[in-house]
Amino acid sequence: MARFTEENALLAHTWNGAPITCEHSGPVRMVMSSLYFWKSAKWVRQITFLEYDVKGYWEALGYHNEGDLWQEQRYA
Repeated sequence: MARFTEENALLAHTWNGAPITCEHSGPVRMVMSSLYFWKSAKWVRQITFLEYDVKGYWEALGYHNEGDLWQEQRYA
């Protein structure tokens, strides 16, 4: 939850006043500029809040769970 409340976290649904098209990851795209870009999800369909951590697609393949850009957390 802390990541979603950071000042640089963004759930975007429009670009230049127009809805984001499916071609460009619409209807909603998540951007977390303080993390590596693979942590910013394209084609957001739902957001599920859990009480525990579950590894995502990339994390299950060995990428770091946090992915902090400034700490160079690329791989687990």
